[in-house]
Amino acid sequence: MKKFLFLSFIGLSAGVMAQNVGIGTVTPGAKLEVVGNTTTTGNAFEVKDSAGVSRVVVKDGGRVGIGTVAPGARLEVVGSTTNTGNAFEVNDSAGVSRVVVKDGGRVGINTANPSASASLEITSTSTGVLVPRMTTAQYTAIVNPATGLLIYCTSNNKFYYYDGVQWVTMVSVVGNNNSSADPTLIYTVDGF
Repeated sequence: MKKFLFLSFIGLSAGVMAQNVGIGTVTPGAKLEVVGNTTTTGNAFEVKDSAGVSRVVVKDGGRVGIGTVAPGARLEVVGSTTNTGNAFEVNDSAGVSRVVVKDGGRVGINTANPSASASLEITSTSTGVLVPRMTTAQYTAIVNPATGLLIYCTSNNKFYYYDGVQWVTMVSVVGNNNSSADPTLIYTVDGF
């Protein structure tokens, strides 16, 4: 009898390992599929820490919350779980921070510590920032452009910003054969 039970258990284990596992479904379509809600919380899936505090939830509607039990978006990450003050962080395979969102909302790209005076800090010694590039017809067709919106016009190779009323050329310096013209900028009450 013991041999039969042992062999039955081995057969069952092998069958389970080769199959999909379902919680709340008898026909799981993935290695692990959780269907339905067995509580009144509205959570289809929940992970709690050793103190019983919810750390990750998947709501019945598919919203995912990390650090919140009531995500208001498809993915919502709330709070900092370390002493770094990072609400969200993406690291490369070597563990180096590549994208950081600090608790206060500042964003750092290729820096773990964006400047306190910057909303966005991008650090690089080999690449630059590429603003949206478009034709004159495309940028003049932008509906209700925000004051300060910046674009690069490929029709005339100039940068433009929207001053709240109209599109304004930022700076235009023309030179021949890669020589620069007078690079001096004179700012008046009317602009450059």
